[in-house]
Amino acid sequence: MVIYTGEERPERLQGTLGIGADALVRKDEAGCLEAALTAVVSGDRGWVSPLMASVVLAAPGPRLSPAQVEVLRLYATGSRQRIASLQGCALETVKTHLKAVKTRYEAHGDAVFTRTDLLRVAIRDRHVGQDWYLPESETGDGSG
Repeated sequence: MVIYTGEERPERLQGTLGIGADALVRKDEAGCLEAALTAVVSGDRGWVSPLMASVVLAAPGPRLSPAQVEVLRLYATGSRQRIASLQGCALETVKTHLKAVKTRYEAHGDAVFTRTDLLRVAIRDRHVGQDWYLPESETGDGSG
């Protein structure tokens, strides 16, 4: 499977790696689409666009699933119960995601024992904006 996307957020691009895509090409690198399709059709599962290579190599933190990123982002700015309510899931699901996030960060060499620790790595890894403390209406991007 080849994913052809206009997505620009590195964390979202990284998230495509775990969903079974054989290649990912951003629309602004359309010149690589033919090479990606040819590689996938010929069975080359190692083809990576130059942009995707730079996104993966520049990623400072561990690779998280999209659900883990969202729980980390919400937990850095709210309670577990609020996350469960916003996500429409059980509190235990939120706890499971948080435990997995902590495990991945600890395996990556990051000490993440407190909410402040998680906020620090979430900001560093661009899962939460520097202006996380502002209401969404002031940030304009929904990352608040």
